[in-house]
Amino acid sequence: MKFLQFMKTIGVALSLLMAHIAWAGDDNGKFVVKGEGNASCQDFVAAASESGAQLAAYGGFINGYTSAVNQLQDATFDVWKWQTIDTVLLVVLQRCRSEPSLSFGAAVIGATSYFAQDKIAKAADKVTLGRDPDTFTLYAPVAVELKEILARQGYADADIYDALMRYRDDVGLVRTPNLMQMLMLRLFAQDRASAG
Repeated sequence: MKFLQFMKTIGVALSLLMAHIAWAGDDNGKFVVKGEGNASCQDFVAAASESGAQLAAYGGFINGYTSAVNQLQDATFDVWKWQTIDTVLLVVLQRCRSEPSLSFGAAVIGATSYFAQDKIAKAADKVTLGRDPDTFTLYAPVAVELKEILARQGYADADIYDALMRYRDDVGLVRTPNLMQMLMLRLFAQDRASAG
């Protein structure tokens, strides 16, 4: 139940952000969206419930769009600071469920804009953290930031993994294949909200 409320909060934040997106394009702000970006949110929600090749096509659109943003946006190495395709798909799914009249492309643009607020501006090496089965890879500066966020939340363990597991137990998240992404989604959102 807490997770659903949290995802609703993310959906509201994305809705507010979408209202402020500056679209590029021709002199009138018009441009063509290719491929799966033209699909409706309703089509994406249906594909997400089935998994398979169609969902992979949506993931391909997200990866392509994000790669273009990384290349074309100034001072940007990666707009996905810690996120994986699974996390972005989940956030887009939540947005599409809450606003089914949107196009899938508009939902992707909103999620990317939301995550880009905390982008990696300069090239950075990655580090692997955790212990099996919960290993995960982060950019080195993000690992330092995650440790600081955990400390601000009262989890100042010497080991990031131990701190994350204590946090997981305290908030009641169950082990899933994307556990680390869900923990970071929640932690970074809470930290952003508390910073005002």
